[in-house]
Amino acid sequence: MPTFGDNLRSLREKAGLSRPELSHKLGFGVHVIMTYEMEKVQPTLPRLCKIADYFGVTLDSLAGRDEMKPTDIRKVMNALIKIYQCVKRIEEKK
Repeated sequence: MPTFGDNLRSLREKAGLSRPELSHKLGFGVHVIMTYEMEKVQPTLPRLCKIADYFGVTLDSLAGRDEMKPTDIRKVMNALIKIYQCVKRIEEKK
């Protein structure tokens, strides 16, 4: 599961930004971005919010918490199968 540092680095790179460029846009020191990406320091909640807002992602996504687990996928698939079966029965009755 990706960590906050991994996600921050990935978002920064996808945006085509260097560490100095991102630090300037966020108003943080260059060293701060580096320590976040290397996970030597964890950001405060206000800084997490600022980073999430800048990239347009949720805090959960930034923290790596919004990935679906295999058990979640199975539950969704089972629900979809049940819905499909219900729709199929309705169509057959017409």
